[in-house]
Amino acid sequence: MATVGLGIPCRPYRYPALTLILSWHGGDHLSAARVGGILLILSGVVVVAGGEHLPSENSTQPAKTNTRGIGWAIVAAVAFGILFWLLGIRVVSRVGAIQSVWMIRLTSSILTASIIFSAAQPMRLPRGTVRWMALGMGLFDTLAFVLSNRGMQLEQVAVISVLGSLYGAVTVGLAAIVLREHISRWQWAGIATIFSGIFLISR
Repeated sequence: MATVGLGIPCRPYRYPALTLILSWHGGDHLSAARVGGILLILSGVVVVAGGEHLPSENSTQPAKTNTRGIGWAIVAAVAFGILFWLLGIRVVSRVGAIQSVWMIRLTSSILTASIIFSAAQPMRLPRGTVRWMALGMGLFDTLAFVLSNRGMQLEQVAVISVLGSLYGAVTVGLAAIVLREHISRWQWAGIATIFSGIFLISR
């Protein structure tokens, strides 16, 4: 089984890049400092989420042959990029930060329930501590979505999208603190790059 830090998907740095491109084409002007900060953050997230080994160490590992999920990951990244772009330039400003999340959750619940029923899958809630973990995940996910939408009302969409993508680096940090997973020098360099980018964005 892969460690949590290594199991972070590629989505954290793919969708903000697409959102950034769409924002540029939509006329969203960014200063040179912010462009540099965004590029540093994206680069840092790629490094941190890439794994716990240095590039020379990764090259000695056997190549993984199971690539069936790559296509789905790319589709998901494109969908998330378009989603956050539309949220920032169209939906949140007209509907509201909380209301837009409610509409998204309602739509996703209906679609998910339809898929579950059509596939004849059970809809029972998990038992024990897993149930409370799932409910907690839903709570934190909804709160993060609301805060992200609120940020889009106050700041540029490209900036909020990139800063929101830092959850991958946060996951690595929590894995190191809670699960005592190892963070390599390469990942520490990525974390330092992320903070450098945040400093440039805040200027």
